[in-house]
Formats: sequence, C-alpha cells, structure tokens
Amino acid sequence: MHSCHRKKPSLIERKLAEQITVPHVIHASFGQAHYFEYLFTNPYSEDHSFEINWDDDELRLVTSASEWKYLRRIHSIRVGVEDKLISIRSNGTPEIYMLANETVSIPFVFQSFLGGTISNNVEGDTAILSPRSAAIESLPGGGIHPRCINISFLNAKRNPIAMIDLFIKPKNYCIDRVFRFFRSEGELLRRTVKFYSSTATIEDKHDRDRGAKKNHGAIITENSTIYDAAHPLKKYVKCNNPDVICTLTETGKGHTNLKELSFKYRVGSAPETSAIYFLIYDDPHHISLHEVWRVFIHSLHRLDLNCVLGQSNHASLVLRGSSFSRTVQCYSNLPDELLVTASAPFILTANSLNEIGMLMRPRSECIRDIIMNVVDTDDQSLVSSWLVVSHCSSPTVTKSFEISIPRGKAVNKRVSYTNPYTTKRSFRLKTNAEHLVQFREGNMLHLDGGASQYISLRLLPNSSGSWSDILVFLNDDHDKIEECLRIRVSYV
Repeated sequence: MHSCHRKKPSLIERKLAEQITVPHVIHASFGQAHYFEYLFTNPYSEDHSFEINWDDDELRLVTSASEWKYLRRIHSIRVGVEDKLISIRSNGTPEIYMLANETVSIPFVFQSFLGGTISNNVEGDTAILSPRSAAIESLPGGGIHPRCINISFLNAKRNPIAMIDLFIKPKNYCIDRVFRFFRSEGELLRRTVKFYSSTATIEDKHDRDRGAKKNHGAIITENSTIYDAAHPLKKYVKCNNPDVICTLTETGKGHTNLKELSFKYRVGSAPETSAIYFLIYDDPHHISLHEVWRVFIHSLHRLDLNCVLGQSNHASLVLRGSSFSRTVQCYSNLPDELLVTASAPFILTANSLNEIGMLMRPRSECIRDIIMNVVDTDDQSLVSSWLVVSHCSSPTVTKSFEISIPRGKAVNKRVSYTNPYTTKRSFRLKTNAEHLVQFREGNMLHLDGGASQYISLRLLPNSSGSWSDILVFLNDDHDKIEECLRIRVSYV
C-alpha cells in the first residue's frame, strides 16, 4: 500500500510531462544549420517572463533579427520577425517576456562542427562521406553523436510549462575538396589557395530552375541563399578548429568568381596527422553551406641539407629502432634527387640508432622539400616519415664563355677544356639545363695529363627569352665538381 502511494506522484509527474512535451527530429549533418521554430503560448491571463533552458552547446536560439529574416526567407516563411524577442540575463540564460495569452514563434538552430567519424550508435550507414567524395580515412576525434536534447520553458517558479524533445540523428556529408600538406613538426604553416566556387549551393543545386530570375548576372530563386543581392557571389568561411586563423577574400573585380582562402596553423608533433575543415557559406551567419573542404596536415621529422648544384651531396639520417627488429625500405617522392644508398631492404635494429646514408643531387638552385618514408616490407606499415629540406647553392664558376646562335634553331658548338692535372683523368659531363644543351659525344671526357679537348655541344632553341646561362659541370669519379663552365647563350 505504501509503495503505491510513493509511485503515484512520480507517475503523475511523468504523465503531465508527456502532455506538455513535443518531439522533434533533426537529421544532422556536419556544418549544416538545421533551423526550426516552436510556437509557444503564454498560458496565463497576465504578462509573464519565461526562461528557456537546455543543456547542449550545439543548439542555440536565434537572437539576431537579420539572421532570423534570412532563415525565414530561405525557408520560404513569408512572415516578419520581431526584433529583440529574446533577451539574455546576466547569467547567460535566455528569457522571453510575453503578454497575457500571447503566442510567439521561437527560432532555434542546431549546428555541429564535429567532422570526425559518426558514432556507431546511429542506425544505418555510419560512413562519414557520400559516394561522390574521396576515400574514407580514419580521423581522430568523434563526430556528431545521436542524442535527445530536452528544451524546457520554465515559469517564474521554474516549473515547466512546455518542453521539446529534440532527437539528433547524424547523417552522411559530402567533401567537396581535399588538400594535403606535409610540413615539419612545430612549423607555422601559412597557405593561400585560389579557387573558383560553383554557383550552386549544396542544398539548392538540384532545384535552381524553379522560379528563377536574373539579378546582376546571378540566378535568384524564391528561396535563394544569396545574402546580398549587390554581391551575389560573395562567400564566407568558417573553420571547425579554433586554433586555425583563416580569411576568404575576393581576388577579382566586379562579379568575379575567383577567391582566395588564406589560413595559418601551427603543426603538431611528429608523427601526427591532423584533419581540419573549412566550411564555405553563402551568408555571414554561416547558415547556407556551399562547400566543405578537408585539409590533412601531416607532421614530419625534419632534416636540413646544404647542397651544391651539379654534384652528389652525401648525408646521413639517424633513425632509432622500435622495440623489435624489422625489415624496412626507404622511398622518396623525388627519387631522381634524393637517393638512399641502401636501395634494397635492410634490417632496422631494435632499440638502437640506425644510420641511413643518402645522396642528394639537386637539379636547381632553390629550397626544395622532399618526403622520405621508411616502410616495413612485411606488413607495408609506415615506420617513419621525414621532410628533407634541400638548401641548394650554385658552385663556383671557373670558366665563362659567350655564344650567339640564331633564334629558333638548334646549333652545334664546341668549347675547349684542358686537363689541369699531370696524370690522366676522366670527367663526367653534366648540366643544369638538359632542355637547352646536349652532349654530342657522350657524357664522359678522358684526358691525359695537361691535354686539351673540345667538348661538343648541341644548343637547342629557347623560346622563353633572349639569352640563357647554361652551367656545364665536369665531375670526378666521386661525382664532385672539378670544373664549372658557364656558357651564356644569346638568341639573335
């Protein structure tokens, strides 16, 4: 008997809560603003203030009149908005003051910027990408997780007058562009990407033909997502990572579609792969999603090398072994410039320092980034990644020649060279401009001590300028420069 009395109040409270609760479902997608309005009526015959309470950072009230107008326009709600409908208390709690028996429409937006993997609790396909996007990769961090958010409207005594059960069900999203950057750990990455944006938004691109009319060269529909008719191609950017600074600017004049996205990001410790997202919107309130960019930033160990153009530069990399020995092989994204002396697989000894010999053969005077990966040959797993930065300088020129040739024609020429040694020497001929000069009699020069010989050259036409400087290197058996000849060719 006493048990029934204890259960009765809780049962009554639950039934009363069910009577004043309205369910609402949102199929949430990354970066999309999901808008809904709730009609709330003051049940009292006198003016009253109501507190709006919920506990979720991804749900917000729309308090800006301009944002509310824009939301109603793109959702084809042809009703005006009331300015300053909702006020915020000093403690950050929203409240609404209503007249007796007044009914108002209260606007909400749910928007998530969690771009990781969707929780496995969601029903159906849990992939984060649609079929039209790139391959799926494992990303750190969680994405939108399914849940129920309770929104309560409380009176002055903090009793609920009305409630909303907002059910969040994640769905797939599309990646429009993917970028990858390989940078050294701790580096401040600065990048600017120029791009042309498409004229259709993600939500509207399939039904632009409905009710369309021209305005300043842009297609406008009744529920168009264009925010400013004077600048119909203007876009706005938001990054899901607060540590990223980004800006989006127009690069052309008038109604051009060319834009520049610039961002700055501090690279983490190696080895680490970060995925950041840039969301391009049609409006400054970040409501109408236009494109989603995914940017992978791979943090690598760094090795700087000082090199001389035209010769082989020796260097070594010290790599600490893991807890067990393994067979590995090294790969470079520029194998013509960065060679690993151990071209075959070798043993990486456990818990010890292993030295890897390298040869750097730069092809131009510049600072070049080369990626070298150490891969386990048994399971194809990545053991280590390095960013090898080549700082290349030009060698000392020992002799100079000036030659004039007809423009647009290939010409055979000869330059003389004398062996400065008293013994017989062999020299390997190389050049920094293979597209402008060829060695007609092979790339080896054999000279007795003090002997002279002509180097036969075939100078090829150059359509990009009136003159060019060609370097010819004479290297010894160790591929070190013995002589550097500079040939200035004038095209007349």
